[in-house]
Amino acid sequence: MSTGIGSSCTDDTDCATGRRQAQAKRRGTYHPSPIHHTPTPPPLPHPNLTPLPSQVHRLIAPRDQKHQSNFVEFRSHSRIVYRRYAGLFFCVCVASDDNELAYLEAIHFFVEVLDTFFGNVCELDLVFNFYKVYAILDEIFLAGEVQETSRGVVLGRLGELFAQD
Repeated sequence: MSTGIGSSCTDDTDCATGRRQAQAKRRGTYHPSPIHHTPTPPPLPHPNLTPLPSQVHRLIAPRDQKHQSNFVEFRSHSRIVYRRYAGLFFCVCVASDDNELAYLEAIHFFVEVLDTFFGNVCELDLVFNFYKVYAILDEIFLAGEVQETSRGVVLGRLGELFAQD
C-alpha cells in the first residue's frame, strides 16, 4: 500500500500522514524507591544514662515550692540547690558536704546581678544574650566557687567589658 511517491505504509507508520505512531515501550517494571527516614536513635541502655538536664528537670519541676526545700539529693554524693524565679529555675549541683545555704545565696546574688544588668531580666534576655549571661557567670564564679560577692564590682567589670555594646 502506497500513500506517496516512494513511500510504503508499514505497521508503525500512519499511512495518511506518513508520521510514526507513538508506541509505549516497555523497559521493565517500575519499582518505587523506598522512603528514607531518619533512623531513630537506639534506646538508652540504662535509666541513669538519660541526659543530665532531663534528670534534673524531673527532680525539680514537680516539687511543691511552699512545703519542700530548695535542696534535692542527686545521685550518690551530690545535691542540687535550686531557686525558682517566676518561670525560671536556677540550679547548682554541689557536693553533699558543701553549704547549701551559701549556694542558695549565690544563686540569688547571680539573679540580682542579672536583673540590674539587663534591667528587669526576663527569659528572652537570657536566650538572646547568652554570651553576656556567661560573662556574668564567669565574673561571679571561678572553678565552681564564688569569686566575687560585691554587686558594684561585678557590674563595674561588666560595664568595662561591654562598653562597646
